[in-house]
Amino acid sequence: MDQEHDDILTGRTGGRSRRPASQRQPKGETRPEPEAADRPGRSRRRFTVDALFSDTRPQAVGVEDLVDAKEIQLDRIVPDPDQPRRTFDQDRLDELAASIASEGVLQPIVVRYHASSDRYIIVHGERRFRASSQAGRQSIPALVRDVPEDRRLIQQLMENIVRDDLNAVDRARALRMLKSQMNDAPWPEVAAEVGIRRSRLFQLLDTGKLPDVTQERI
Repeated sequence: MDQEHDDILTGRTGGRSRRPASQRQPKGETRPEPEAADRPGRSRRRFTVDALFSDTRPQAVGVEDLVDAKEIQLDRIVPDPDQPRRTFDQDRLDELAASIASEGVLQPIVVRYHASSDRYIIVHGERRFRASSQAGRQSIPALVRDVPEDRRLIQQLMENIVRDDLNAVDRARALRMLKSQMNDAPWPEVAAEVGIRRSRLFQLLDTGKLPDVTQERI
């Protein structure tokens, strides 16, 4: 009897320990799961508006942001003479100019500062620059980036090659320039670098074999 009394006091019955009645969970009730922050070995993940809309894409190799986007006067910006793109569809420029006149420039262009000329040279966004001028704007939002010379042309080439609105002749020209910048790498390596199929690569390159008159119509 004394042993049974001791078992009740200590919560031991049948060789197993038991919690006192005041600590036991009533039947039919489930114990709530602990908060994520209270679980050992796990950190609580926070989702915020800033996190959802922040640009977490990796920066291009060899590019360093110098300042945030700012308005730069158009007369202080010049196109890059080495820009692979040679032709601009006027109808598309007209459409873009009309959009800019109505809504403004939604995506800043990218420029680099050229100290000797005290001008900004376009790295990406010449169409937006041209359309802004056509729309009568005096300035344009721009990101100023320090782009090393050995990466500048490669980045421009890759941007132009993957653009859908670039004609086949200009894309073929850009591919050949990119191959040269990649130390004359094999064509399959060039195709892998820009993410296009080999069959599409050789289709584009074949446009360079067409007569000049035909190329102008493409």
